[in-house]
Amino acid sequence: NLGIFHVQDFEQVTDEKWMEYYETNTLSGVRLSRHFLPKMKEQAQPGKKRHGRILFISSECGLRPLPHMVPYSVSKTSQISLARALAETTKDCNGDVTVNSILPGPTMTRGVRDYMK
Repeated sequence: NLGIFHVQDFEQVTDEKWMEYYETNTLSGVRLSRHFLPKMKEQAQPGKKRHGRILFISSECGLRPLPHMVPYSVSKTSQISLARALAETTKDCNGDVTVNSILPGPTMTRGVRDYMK
């Protein structure tokens, strides 16, 4: 689980901040999946009895964006789409390799408390 978010009006978010969100909230999952998924698929071949699981901790903001967290919401939507796409690539593994995402609601962290003010 890795993610960043800031409360900021859409018009105030710079290109650099957009890239930071994308790098952290989306590309980190791409990189880890690209590293581990080939070996998981290889080990899931018939007779090898190995299983692999990739689980993304996304956010309900990926389905219901918040107005002052647009980059976060967009990056989480991208992460959900990544999980769905990767799940399609594992269909030939007979359930031995799966890719999913869970979408928890707010957790009372310092960032969420700041957002609620």
